[in-house]
Amino acid sequence: MATQAEIMDAQPFDWNRRNPEHWGRHTSLYTSVDTESTRRLERAIKCYTTGHFSESTRIFDNSVFPPSATTLLALEKALSLERRGCRIEAAQCLRDLLEVSEDGQVVPTLATLHLVRIKIAQLELTALGKAAPALLQVRALREWLAMQHISDYNDIMVRIWFLLLALIAIRLTLYSSIV
Repeated sequence: MATQAEIMDAQPFDWNRRNPEHWGRHTSLYTSVDTESTRRLERAIKCYTTGHFSESTRIFDNSVFPPSATTLLALEKALSLERRGCRIEAAQCLRDLLEVSEDGQVVPTLATLHLVRIKIAQLELTALGKAAPALLQVRALREWLAMQHISDYNDIMVRIWFLLLALIAIRLTLYSSIV
């Protein structure tokens, strides 16, 4: 776990660091995608962000993306599905990514795998009320994040923290409503 001095000495994370060229949330993954695929993906993201879900779905389903784009594509497609209210389908999209990564066809970073797992847990909690998987992920992520140096954080790790805090808040809300 980082000490207070390390936290104070580390460069502050720029919350507004999103690349103005990209609409997607996971900009650190864009480096593995070619320009043409990035253009198509950005078009799909713009469509779902502005509420044109059928066009976004058409781009995600009908465009051919290279294997290097699989991780970014799955994350953005899941966000699109979640925005449409299709949380179970979004979780399945991310489960498919985990399955492909376990087969060795795609090799996402450890941080990305943690993001996918916590996102699945969050989607299942909000769609199906399954709290146990979310709690297991919260515990595992707290331990993993405690071992990471704050200066090594990227957009994926910040997104993990965001989801982690959201799940903790949901847990507290559920607990307080029971008591």
